[in-house]
Amino acid sequence: MTINNGGTVALTVGNVLGGGGETNAPALAFIVNQGGTLETATSAIGTVASGNTGQGDANIFGNITLNGGTFTTGNGYSAAYQSAILLGTVAVGGTVGSTINTDATNTVANGVMLGTTGGTTFNVGSTGASGADLTVSAPLVNSNSGGAGALIKAGIGTMLLSGNNTYTGLTTITAGTLSVSGSIADSSAVIVDSGGTLAGNGVVSAITLNAGGEINPGLGNGTLKASSLAWNSNDSLSGIEFNLSDPSALSGSGLIALTNALTKGTGRMFYIDFTGGQVGNTYTLISFGSSSFNQNMFKIYDSNYAGSFVLGSNSLDFTLTAMASPVPEPATVSMMLAAGMLLLARRKKRMY
Repeated sequence: MTINNGGTVALTVGNVLGGGGETNAPALAFIVNQGGTLETATSAIGTVASGNTGQGDANIFGNITLNGGTFTTGNGYSAAYQSAILLGTVAVGGTVGSTINTDATNTVANGVMLGTTGGTTFNVGSTGASGADLTVSAPLVNSNSGGAGALIKAGIGTMLLSGNNTYTGLTTITAGTLSVSGSIADSSAVIVDSGGTLAGNGVVSAITLNAGGEINPGLGNGTLKASSLAWNSNDSLSGIEFNLSDPSALSGSGLIALTNALTKGTGRMFYIDFTGGQVGNTYTLISFGSSSFNQNMFKIYDSNYAGSFVLGSNSLDFTLTAMASPVPEPATVSMMLAAGMLLLARRKKRMY
Protein backbone atom coordinates (compact mmCIF):
# COMPACT_ATOMS: atom_id res chain seq x y z
CA MET A 1 0.00 0.00 0.00
CA THR A 2 1.35 3.42 -1.00
CA ILE A 3 0.45 6.60 0.90
CA ASN A 4 1.18 9.79 -1.03
CA ASN A 5 1.31 13.50 -0.14
CA GLY A 6 -1.75 14.55 1.87
CA GLY A 7 -2.87 10.97 2.44
CA THR A 8 -3.35 9.28 5.83
CA VAL A 9 -4.00 5.64 6.64
CA ALA A 10 -5.24 5.29 10.24
CA LEU A 11 -5.53 1.85 11.86
CA THR A 12 -7.88 1.67 14.83
CA VAL A 13 -8.21 -1.99 15.82
CA GLY A 14 -5.90 -5.00 16.05
CA ASN A 15 -4.89 -5.45 12.42
CA VAL A 16 -2.58 -8.26 11.32
CA LEU A 17 -2.30 -6.84 7.79
CA GLY A 18 -1.86 -9.49 5.19
CA GLY A 19 -1.80 -12.90 6.78
CA GLY A 20 0.98 -12.43 9.33
CA GLY A 21 0.88 -13.22 12.99
CA GLU A 22 2.67 -12.57 16.24
CA THR A 23 5.86 -14.13 14.90
CA ASN A 24 5.46 -14.00 11.09
CA ALA A 25 5.82 -10.69 9.27
CA PRO A 26 2.63 -9.63 7.46
CA ALA A 27 2.71 -9.75 3.68
CA LEU A 28 1.24 -6.25 3.31
CA ALA A 29 3.99 -3.60 3.06
CA PHE A 30 3.54 0.16 3.38
CA ILE A 31 5.30 2.87 1.37
CA VAL A 32 4.83 6.31 2.90
CA ASN A 33 5.97 9.11 0.63
CA GLN A 34 6.70 12.73 1.52
CA GLY A 35 3.63 14.35 3.05
CA GLY A 36 1.94 11.01 3.76
CA THR A 37 1.14 9.55 7.17
CA LEU A 38 0.67 6.01 8.46
CA GLU A 39 -0.75 5.96 11.95
CA THR A 40 -2.23 3.71 14.58
CA ALA A 41 -5.13 5.80 15.83
CA THR A 42 -5.15 7.04 19.40
CA SER A 43 -8.14 5.01 20.51
CA ALA A 44 -9.95 1.86 19.49
CA ILE A 45 -13.42 1.89 18.00
CA GLY A 46 -16.13 0.67 20.31
CA THR A 47 -16.03 -0.37 23.95
CA VAL A 48 -12.65 -0.53 25.64
CA ALA A 49 -12.00 -4.09 26.81
CA SER A 50 -11.40 -4.90 30.46
CA GLY A 51 -7.69 -4.85 31.26
CA ASN A 52 -6.90 -2.60 28.31
CA THR A 53 -4.56 -0.15 30.05
CA GLY A 54 -3.56 1.49 26.77
CA GLN A 55 -7.15 2.39 25.81
CA GLY A 56 -6.43 1.38 22.20
CA ASP A 57 -5.23 -1.66 20.28
CA ALA A 58 -2.10 -3.22 18.78
CA ASN A 59 -1.28 -3.49 15.07
CA ILE A 60 1.26 -5.89 13.55
CA PHE A 61 3.39 -4.54 10.69
CA GLY A 62 5.70 -6.05 8.12
CA ASN A 63 7.99 -3.94 5.93
CA ILE A 64 7.61 -0.15 6.03
CA THR A 65 9.33 2.27 3.62
CA LEU A 66 9.44 5.95 4.56
CA ASN A 67 10.34 8.32 1.73
CA GLY A 68 10.02 11.52 3.72
CA GLY A 69 6.82 10.21 5.29
CA THR A 70 5.61 9.91 8.88
CA PHE A 71 4.72 6.87 10.97
CA THR A 72 2.76 7.83 14.10
CA THR A 73 1.92 5.56 17.01
CA GLY A 74 -1.21 5.97 19.11
CA ASN A 75 -2.54 4.15 22.16
CA GLY A 76 -1.81 0.43 22.11
CA TYR A 77 -3.67 -2.26 24.00
CA SER A 78 -1.29 -2.79 26.94
CA ALA A 79 2.39 -2.87 27.84
CA ALA A 80 2.49 -6.40 26.38
CA TYR A 81 0.70 -5.37 23.16
CA GLN A 82 1.79 -1.86 22.32
CA SER A 83 0.71 0.36 19.46
CA ALA A 84 2.95 -1.10 16.74
CA ILE A 85 4.44 -4.58 16.63
CA LEU A 86 7.16 -4.38 14.00
CA LEU A 87 8.14 -7.69 12.43
CA GLY A 88 9.57 -6.36 9.18
CA THR A 89 12.27 -3.90 8.12
CA VAL A 90 12.08 -0.11 8.08
CA ALA A 91 13.69 1.42 4.97
CA VAL A 92 14.25 5.16 4.58
CA GLY A 93 14.72 7.03 1.30
CA GLY A 94 13.46 10.12 -0.47
CA THR A 95 14.87 13.65 -0.45
CA VAL A 96 13.76 14.85 3.00
CA GLY A 97 13.90 13.34 6.47
CA SER A 98 11.32 10.86 7.75
CA THR A 99 9.75 10.60 11.20
CA ILE A 100 8.50 7.94 13.59
CA ASN A 101 6.63 9.72 16.37
CA THR A 102 3.65 9.38 18.70
CA ASP A 103 0.51 11.37 19.45
CA ALA A 104 -0.79 9.03 22.14
CA THR A 105 -2.62 10.41 25.13
CA ASN A 106 -1.75 7.31 27.14
CA THR A 107 1.96 6.47 27.13
CA VAL A 108 1.56 3.03 28.72
CA ALA A 109 1.38 1.36 25.31
CA ASN A 110 2.43 3.85 22.62
CA GLY A 111 5.71 2.12 21.75
CA VAL A 112 7.10 0.36 18.69
CA MET A 113 7.79 -3.27 19.63
CA LEU A 114 11.00 -4.57 18.00
CA GLY A 115 11.56 -8.07 16.65
CA THR A 116 13.67 -10.63 18.49
CA THR A 117 14.75 -13.06 15.76
CA GLY A 118 17.66 -11.18 14.22
CA GLY A 119 16.27 -7.88 15.53
CA THR A 120 14.59 -5.09 13.58
CA THR A 121 16.69 -3.50 10.84
CA PHE A 122 16.43 0.21 10.08
CA ASN A 123 18.00 0.63 6.63
CA VAL A 124 18.42 4.40 6.47
CA GLY A 125 19.62 6.00 3.26
CA SER A 126 21.10 9.46 2.83
CA THR A 127 18.27 11.85 1.89
CA GLY A 128 20.15 15.13 1.87
CA ALA A 129 18.17 16.36 4.88
CA SER A 130 19.82 19.09 6.95
CA GLY A 131 19.19 17.05 10.08
CA ALA A 132 18.69 13.33 10.57
CA ASP A 133 17.39 11.20 7.73
CA LEU A 134 15.15 9.38 10.22
CA THR A 135 14.07 10.84 13.56
CA VAL A 136 12.48 8.41 16.02
CA SER A 137 10.80 9.97 19.06
CA ALA A 138 8.29 7.16 19.69
CA PRO A 139 9.69 4.70 22.27
CA LEU A 140 11.26 1.49 20.97
CA VAL A 141 10.43 -1.39 23.30
CA ASN A 142 10.78 -5.17 23.64
CA SER A 143 8.92 -7.72 21.56
CA ASN A 144 5.36 -8.69 22.36
CA SER A 145 6.60 -12.29 22.68
CA GLY A 146 8.41 -11.29 25.85
CA GLY A 147 11.85 -11.52 24.25
CA ALA A 148 14.49 -8.83 24.13
CA GLY A 149 13.99 -6.56 21.13
CA ALA A 150 17.11 -5.73 19.13
CA LEU A 151 17.97 -2.87 16.75
CA ILE A 152 20.25 -3.00 13.70
CA LYS A 153 21.18 0.34 12.11
CA ALA A 154 22.08 -0.17 8.44
CA GLY A 155 22.43 2.20 5.48
CA ILE A 156 24.69 5.25 5.09
CA GLY A 157 22.18 7.76 6.48
CA THR A 158 21.68 9.14 9.99
CA MET A 159 19.06 7.83 12.42
CA LEU A 160 18.29 9.90 15.55
CA LEU A 161 16.77 8.34 18.66
CA SER A 162 15.35 11.17 20.77
CA GLY A 163 13.00 9.24 23.05
CA ASN A 164 13.31 7.05 26.13
CA ASN A 165 13.77 3.59 24.61
CA THR A 166 13.48 0.51 26.81
CA TYR A 167 14.30 -2.45 24.54
CA THR A 168 16.87 -4.75 26.17
CA GLY A 169 18.51 -6.53 23.22
CA LEU A 170 21.62 -5.54 21.28
CA THR A 171 22.04 -2.30 19.36
CA THR A 172 24.28 -2.91 16.33
CA ILE A 173 25.51 -0.16 14.00
CA THR A 174 26.70 -1.71 10.74
CA ALA A 175 26.71 1.44 8.58
CA GLY A 176 25.96 5.15 8.75
CA THR A 177 25.26 7.02 11.98
CA LEU A 178 23.08 6.24 14.96
CA SER A 179 22.72 9.43 16.98
CA VAL A 180 21.25 9.24 20.48
CA SER A 181 19.86 12.31 22.23
CA GLY A 182 17.47 10.27 24.36
CA SER A 183 18.26 6.96 26.03
CA ILE A 184 19.07 3.38 25.04
CA ALA A 185 20.52 2.62 28.48
CA ASP A 186 18.48 -0.60 28.74
CA SER A 187 20.00 -2.07 25.58
CA SER A 188 22.30 -4.95 26.54
CA ALA A 189 25.20 -3.46 24.53
CA VAL A 190 25.96 -1.10 21.64
CA ILE A 191 28.19 -2.61 18.95
CA VAL A 192 29.80 -0.14 16.52
CA ASP A 193 31.11 -2.09 13.53
CA SER A 194 33.38 -0.94 10.70
CA GLY A 195 31.59 1.75 8.69
CA GLY A 196 29.27 2.65 11.56
CA THR A 197 29.23 5.72 13.82
CA LEU A 198 27.70 6.25 17.26
CA ALA A 199 26.96 9.93 17.93
CA GLY A 200 24.95 12.14 20.24
CA ASN A 201 24.66 13.47 23.77
CA GLY A 202 22.25 10.92 25.19
CA VAL A 203 22.59 7.85 27.38
CA VAL A 204 23.70 4.45 26.06
CA SER A 205 24.81 1.17 27.61
CA ALA A 206 28.11 -0.71 27.25
CA ILE A 207 29.85 0.23 23.99
CA THR A 208 32.09 -2.03 21.92
CA LEU A 209 33.92 0.02 19.30
CA ASN A 210 35.31 -2.26 16.61
CA ALA A 211 38.12 -1.39 14.18
CA GLY A 212 36.81 0.87 11.43
CA GLY A 213 33.91 2.12 13.52
CA GLU A 214 33.77 5.57 15.10
CA ILE A 215 32.29 7.46 18.03
CA ASN A 216 31.41 11.13 17.54
CA PRO A 217 30.14 12.32 20.94
CA GLY A 218 27.97 15.35 21.50
CA LEU A 219 25.57 17.21 19.25
CA GLY A 220 27.42 20.52 19.38
CA ASN A 221 26.86 20.71 23.11
CA GLY A 222 26.75 17.82 25.51
CA THR A 223 28.26 14.60 26.79
CA LEU A 224 27.64 11.08 25.53
CA LYS A 225 27.05 8.95 28.62
CA ALA A 226 27.69 5.19 28.67
CA SER A 227 28.27 2.43 31.18
CA SER A 228 31.61 1.36 29.62
CA LEU A 229 33.68 1.40 26.44
CA ALA A 230 35.81 -1.40 24.96
CA TRP A 231 37.91 -0.11 22.05
CA ASN A 232 39.33 -2.35 19.30
CA SER A 233 41.77 -0.68 16.89
CA ASN A 234 43.33 -1.53 13.53
CA ASP A 235 46.32 0.76 14.32
CA SER A 236 45.53 3.14 11.44
CA LEU A 237 42.03 4.65 11.45
CA SER A 238 40.55 7.19 13.83
CA GLY A 239 38.21 5.60 16.35
CA ILE A 240 36.84 8.69 18.12
CA GLU A 241 36.37 12.25 16.89
CA PHE A 242 36.08 14.99 19.51
CA ASN A 243 34.74 18.48 18.88
CA LEU A 244 36.92 20.63 21.14
CA SER A 245 34.61 23.61 20.59
CA ASP A 246 31.97 21.80 22.65
CA PRO A 247 31.83 23.42 26.12
CA SER A 248 31.56 19.95 27.67
CA ALA A 249 35.19 19.33 26.67
CA LEU A 250 36.23 21.84 29.33
CA SER A 251 34.11 20.22 32.04
CA GLY A 252 35.18 17.50 34.42
CA SER A 253 32.85 14.90 32.90
CA GLY A 254 34.32 15.27 29.41
CA LEU A 255 32.77 14.50 26.06
CA ILE A 256 32.34 10.79 26.86
CA ALA A 257 31.39 9.96 30.45
CA LEU A 258 31.71 6.29 31.44
CA THR A 259 30.30 4.94 34.68
CA ASN A 260 32.68 1.99 34.60
CA ALA A 261 35.76 0.93 32.61
CA LEU A 262 37.56 2.20 29.54
CA THR A 263 38.99 -1.06 28.24
CA LYS A 264 41.74 -1.67 25.71
CA GLY A 265 40.77 -4.25 23.12
CA THR A 266 42.79 -5.44 20.13
CA GLY A 267 45.40 -3.15 18.59
CA ARG A 268 48.50 -1.23 19.71
CA MET A 269 47.72 2.36 18.66
CA PHE A 270 44.43 4.17 19.18
CA TYR A 271 43.89 7.20 16.98
CA ILE A 272 41.78 10.20 18.00
CA ASP A 273 40.62 12.94 15.62
CA PHE A 274 39.72 16.52 16.52
CA THR A 275 37.74 19.50 15.27
CA GLY A 276 37.74 23.00 16.77
CA GLY A 277 39.65 23.92 19.89
CA GLN A 278 41.92 26.66 21.18
CA VAL A 279 45.68 26.34 21.59
CA GLY A 280 46.71 26.24 25.22
CA ASN A 281 43.51 24.68 26.55
CA THR A 282 43.37 21.32 28.29
CA TYR A 283 40.30 19.24 27.46
CA THR A 284 38.74 16.29 29.25
CA LEU A 285 37.97 13.77 26.52
CA ILE A 286 36.77 10.73 28.48
CA SER A 287 35.96 10.23 32.15
CA PHE A 288 35.81 6.68 33.51
CA GLY A 289 35.87 4.50 36.60
CA SER A 290 38.99 2.59 35.57
CA SER A 291 41.16 2.00 32.50
CA SER A 292 43.42 -0.72 31.09
CA PHE A 293 45.12 1.65 28.61
CA ASN A 294 48.65 2.98 28.61
CA GLN A 295 48.97 6.73 27.98
CA ASN A 296 51.38 6.22 25.07
CA MET A 297 48.80 4.19 23.13
CA PHE A 298 46.78 7.29 22.20
CA LYS A 299 47.75 9.05 18.96
CA ILE A 300 46.56 12.16 17.10
CA TYR A 301 44.99 11.29 13.74
CA ASP A 302 44.96 14.76 12.10
CA SER A 303 48.41 16.17 11.33
CA ASN A 304 46.99 19.70 11.67
CA TYR A 305 46.82 19.17 15.44
CA ALA A 306 49.61 18.83 17.99
CA GLY A 307 49.34 18.21 21.70
CA SER A 308 49.76 15.74 24.51
CA PHE A 309 47.55 13.15 26.17
CA VAL A 310 47.48 12.59 29.92
CA LEU A 311 45.83 9.41 31.21
CA GLY A 312 44.85 9.92 34.81
CA SER A 313 43.16 7.59 37.25
CA ASN A 314 39.68 8.68 36.14
CA SER A 315 40.04 10.66 32.90
CA LEU A 316 41.84 11.02 29.58
CA ASP A 317 42.84 14.65 29.02
CA PHE A 318 44.37 16.40 26.02
CA THR A 319 46.34 19.66 25.92
CA LEU A 320 46.28 21.38 22.53
CA THR A 321 49.69 22.93 21.79
CA ALA A 322 49.39 23.77 18.08
CA MET A 323 46.71 23.82 15.41
CA ALA A 324 47.45 24.50 11.74
CA SER A 325 44.97 25.66 9.13
CA PRO A 326 43.84 22.78 6.90
CA VAL A 327 45.44 22.61 3.46
CA PRO A 328 42.90 23.76 0.80
CA GLU A 329 41.52 21.19 -1.59
CA PRO A 330 43.06 21.23 -5.14
CA ALA A 331 39.85 22.68 -6.61
CA THR A 332 39.93 25.50 -4.05
CA VAL A 333 43.59 26.24 -4.86
CA SER A 334 42.78 26.41 -8.59
CA MET A 335 39.95 28.87 -7.96
CA MET A 336 42.21 31.04 -5.81
CA LEU A 337 44.91 31.09 -8.51
CA ALA A 338 42.37 31.94 -11.22
CA ALA A 339 40.99 34.81 -9.13
CA GLY A 340 44.52 36.10 -8.53
CA MET A 341 45.39 36.03 -12.24
CA LEU A 342 42.16 37.87 -13.10
CA LEU A 343 42.92 40.58 -10.54
CA LEU A 344 46.46 40.95 -11.91
CA ALA A 345 45.15 41.27 -15.47
CA ARG A 346 42.75 44.04 -14.40
CA ARG A 347 45.55 45.95 -12.72
CA LYS A 348 47.70 45.72 -15.84
CA LYS A 349 44.87 47.14 -17.94
CA ARG A 350 44.62 50.17 -15.65
CA MET A 351 48.36 50.81 -16.12
CA TYR A 352 48.02 51.44 -19.88
